[in-house]
Amino acid sequence: MSSSPFLPLPPGLEIVSVETVDDLLKVQVASTKERAFCPLCHCPSERRHSHYTRVVADRPCADFRVQLILHVRKFFCETVDCSRKIFTERLPAFVEPWARVTVRLRQALEAVGIAPLCFAVLWPCPPMR
Repeated sequence: MSSSPFLPLPPGLEIVSVETVDDLLKVQVASTKERAFCPLCHCPSERRHSHYTRVVADRPCADFRVQLILHVRKFFCETVDCSRKIFTERLPAFVEPWARVTVRLRQALEAVGIAPLCFAVLWPCPPMR
């Protein structure tokens, strides 16, 4: 299953499995890219080192909390001059490095947090007496 209209994924990611536990939707997501680019020297690499799972929260879907279990890989940087010998593939449009939430969830939370501030500026409270 590549993607879903209810849970759109960027190119290079696909849904492996979906499981529901109470009000939680656990979605296993794997990268399908053949290569990754070193974050320091930006050179491509196809030589895999290892893989690991990363758990991030995503926007709710149909009253379910969404937990993405990302299967990401580590690669060897084969550039001799690069100081980073092993790196993890990046998913910048989807989840930032070290983030625990997706970009779209962070943006939604920021919008909700900023909206009340906008109303406060537009309609200031009457002076207190």
